[in-house]
Amino acid sequence: MHRHIVLFNFKDDVAPAERERVAGELAKLGALPTVKHFVSGKNILPTNPEKIPYEYMMMGDFADND
Repeated sequence: MHRHIVLFNFKDDVAPAERERVAGELAKLGALPTVKHFVSGKNILPTNPEKIPYEYMMMGDFADND
């Protein structure tokens, strides 16, 4: 199994509604046939560049290639 973790932010000029729309679309990646487990969402802690620099995350466990 392979695990991928992606932490990310949107550019400042991306509207909150667009951020939520894109996050919702990214959550659909969990339906791919090779995905065994998938979690995505917005960080619930206040973003702080020194301690918690990312607002969104995705983590997926994927089947082996064999």
